[in-house]
Amino acid sequence: MEQLLSPYLIALFWVSILMPIGIFLRYRLKILQKYLVPSSLVTGLIGMVLMNLGVIGYASPDGWVPIEHGTFALLTTLIFTANFILIGINAGKPAEGSAKSKEMTRGVAWLSITFVGAYGVLIMTAIPVIWAYNALSGADLETATAVNLLQGFTGGPAQALTISQIWVDNAVRTDIQHLWNISPDVLVMAVSYGAAGFLVAAFVGVPLANYGLRKGLTAHTAGSKLDRSFLSGIMSQDSMQPVGRHSLHPANMDTITFHIALLGIAFFFTWCFCYGLKMLLPTDISGIAFGLMFMWGMFCAIVLRKFIGATGNDYLIDEQLVNRLNGVCVDYMMITALMAVEWAVLGKYIVPFVLSVALATFALFLWFWNTSRWLGKSGLERFLVNFAACTGTLASSILLMRIVDPKGESLVLAEAGFSQFAMILPVAPLALFIIPLLGVSTTVSVVFYIGIFIFTVCSALMLLLKKLGYWQGGHEA
Repeated sequence: MEQLLSPYLIALFWVSILMPIGIFLRYRLKILQKYLVPSSLVTGLIGMVLMNLGVIGYASPDGWVPIEHGTFALLTTLIFTANFILIGINAGKPAEGSAKSKEMTRGVAWLSITFVGAYGVLIMTAIPVIWAYNALSGADLETATAVNLLQGFTGGPAQALTISQIWVDNAVRTDIQHLWNISPDVLVMAVSYGAAGFLVAAFVGVPLANYGLRKGLTAHTAGSKLDRSFLSGIMSQDSMQPVGRHSLHPANMDTITFHIALLGIAFFFTWCFCYGLKMLLPTDISGIAFGLMFMWGMFCAIVLRKFIGATGNDYLIDEQLVNRLNGVCVDYMMITALMAVEWAVLGKYIVPFVLSVALATFALFLWFWNTSRWLGKSGLERFLVNFAACTGTLASSILLMRIVDPKGESLVLAEAGFSQFAMILPVAPLALFIIPLLGVSTTVSVVFYIGIFIFTVCSALMLLLKKLGYWQGGHEA
């Protein structure tokens, strides 16, 4: 029977074992409540420590066998794909109307332009740091790790790890021409920058949100005290908040079973699509087939949802339940990503790592804060949403919005959802063809120049719209 327990299954067992510890610490420690640090982040940090001490493992005839960091890295990639598939299932639902508010349109425009501009900010911050450190110290650290900051902050540890895995896979291939060989260090630094981003979103974003409340900068509340369950992370005993609705009768099949089946169907067709794409693409870019499986998974899920809607059975899908399943993926993904961080590698990069994180945080603050002041009262909410999204994830944005808008009156999160689609055209070429092909068809220098171009264009566009009075509504102001 013990042969059935693969390292991946044991790794998931360990994640589950550590989860209650993170929940308990969030419930008991005021510092974690003050900064709204998710229990999954606490659990992941504990797991990272235990992994690097060699505690995480399993018993075998040869004694205690530590689990390799790569096991958690692969789990992170697979869970990340499931996360995007669930996003696609909800994104493919039938349209219920469009945003007609001019103010909301302004919000979408501001969020989209400044988010894309943040790509330039991060590129222009991280790459010069690693160049300068290598030049001054005589070290020969992998310069591609500077791009990990961009992916880790804007996409989280899982997306950064996925892109970095493409680089490493291409580096060992002898059938394609390389501009240079990328080292496996990028895998560790990818999740490291992603983890640092979550910490920045919590320990910098929350004080900024509280500052806005004290100064009366919020549009929907002049001050608010978060309820006890929100701070502690555990609902009260009499809580009746629903998890979702039944769409199948329990005597037939559980509704959750049906929704997990949809996830499995989308995953299967995603795998088939990736395999076919790998066969069709030229050798030097075939890595984006399975390397960007999370993106193809989202598209397959959208098609699946559209098909279900076309057959008149869309009512069987409960968006709230899909969101709950997505939350499960996010929790597990955050923990496995942190447990994939290897201290031995991170130690080599600790100086440029700390400098890059600090400078990037400050640069993002200036970029979002200065431009958000053009928006009036709604500027703080939009600032918090993009600052959190560009350091942590959209889940981090939701946490900060709960502080300044506890009643959910603001449309800023809806604006953020629309902005994700608005950014596809400018971001897709960078995400699909420039960053994944680093080391094969793209150099770090090229990425740096692209970063300058992105920031210049976005800055010029923001200033032009300011000159035209767009951010204050023009003649409506």
